[in-house]
Amino acid sequence: MLEKLIKNLKQHESTETRDQTETDNILIGMLNLINELLNFHPRLRKAFGDPKTHDLVSTVFSTCLFYINQEEQQLGEYTENLTNKDIFGRNYVKTKGKKSREAAYKLLLTLCKDTPENVEILIL
Repeated sequence: MLEKLIKNLKQHESTETRDQTETDNILIGMLNLINELLNFHPRLRKAFGDPKTHDLVSTVFSTCLFYINQEEQQLGEYTENLTNKDIFGRNYVKTKGKKSREAAYKLLLTLCKDTPENVEILIL
């Protein structure tokens, strides 16, 4: 069940908007359910956070909370012709509203709780 939830989370396109007029209850539900399952089965935190298996720590951090794309970190000339519309018009992160961001932070905290391997993934 947890594997399917994580797959669905990765594939989910958020309906939330930057102006916070929409709340994506499906996204919040997935984040909360994954969080509860990992709280109930703490021994699974390491395996599901591991980049070689499910990569959940990086997924939550870099797609739910903060947009981090390895290819675009080397921006170079790419940014010269971009306008604010190009940058801010993108759906960078899945969580934009208060409730969904809280759920994502809680999941990240649960993943790192008593699991130093996941903390290391997060800070590197």
